[in-house]
Amino acid sequence: MDTSLYSLLSGDKRAVVLDIGAHLTKFGSGGDPIPSIIPTHLRTLNNVQISLSSSSSPSFSSAELEEAFFLFLQKLLVGHLLCDPKETPIILCENIYMTSPVRQAAASALFLRLQVPSIVFLPHQPAAVLATSQHSALVVDIGHSQCSIVPVVNRLVLRGGLTSFPVGGHSVADRLSTLLKEYPSQYDLEASKAQGKDVMQALESEIEDAELHRLIQNRVSLDAGSAASNADSSRYPIGQNKPIVIDLKRDVTEQAAQVLFEVDEDGSTLSHTILDTIIQSNIDVRGVLISHILLLGGISLIPGLRSKLHEELKRAIQSGPTRFRALEPLLPKIAFVDCPLSPLTMGWIGASLLSTVYSVLRESEMERSRFVELGTCPDWSSLLSNEKRIQLFKSAQNDNPLLSF
Repeated sequence: MDTSLYSLLSGDKRAVVLDIGAHLTKFGSGGDPIPSIIPTHLRTLNNVQISLSSSSSPSFSSAELEEAFFLFLQKLLVGHLLCDPKETPIILCENIYMTSPVRQAAASALFLRLQVPSIVFLPHQPAAVLATSQHSALVVDIGHSQCSIVPVVNRLVLRGGLTSFPVGGHSVADRLSTLLKEYPSQYDLEASKAQGKDVMQALESEIEDAELHRLIQNRVSLDAGSAASNADSSRYPIGQNKPIVIDLKRDVTEQAAQVLFEVDEDGSTLSHTILDTIIQSNIDVRGVLISHILLLGGISLIPGLRSKLHEELKRAIQSGPTRFRALEPLLPKIAFVDCPLSPLTMGWIGASLLSTVYSVLRESEMERSRFVELGTCPDWSSLLSNEKRIQLFKSAQNDNPLLSF
């Protein structure tokens, strides 16, 4: 039975679009306007938790990674989407910084264990730019474990300008958790004691990342005029069955968000990393990139983050390292791209839009038989993996001598 992407997209069945992040996974059928979102819980049969952050994933074997992906994706495809994996092509919206072992483990779980007919690998950042109706943008993707800065010009990634900064949603959550533990006055101690709850023990054992991220989204702010910052404090229940009531002070919420703008171990900041990416790009596209900064990720929803970043960029160009002086003529052009929908899901939405255009995805499609033959999935940075594109270019050279160089 023909189960290629084209035959399924042209019929009643549609491909499934997956965007597997370190903290959240977005999924749904191709062509849908918004995805469903669940936590990325990767566990082995021995109930060992696996993180997709680049610093922790290499510590697990390929067999453990494949097993964890199989259990997670089987539950997602069969349990949530109620589809037959053997008849469902997959569009995998991947982060450019995804490590090769993680990518290979996901492909092995889909092809060998779930026996999906085909996978299309789409880079997350260019897909997000497509969803904003832009051709070019400087994508600042504030993920769970790190912030990726990716220059996209004419919907193609400028690989020479790829940079990253070691802060993300987990950094803000850790800082907020630390502040809550350092300032006992933040808690409604009487209410906690009345329920027989020890505050410090509950903070360490009962409050999960999901709770901290929910608290960040609702209460952490960098904007003094926002609803979250106007009040001197706000009472907020947290923990399982809401055992603790936190009396959040304004200065605590602001300190938690300031971690995004602190100096890292190399003496750099987020604004410096963004400007370094622009400096490393061709001079002809610097104006386009600095005037089309696209913030992605749930942390980018923090009130005041955009204006704070705008101020930090201006300050770095005017009084920062001398290498940024070349960008002074571009100061008036600093601008941000407005996301029509949530910045958390823009990459998935772009992939969902592309899933309806088979001619665009055909070159990136890998069928199961090809994976079984090669034993590995294509790598966007490898010339061997781009053999089809090279052959197409050589045939075009024969037809048009002007393409020769």
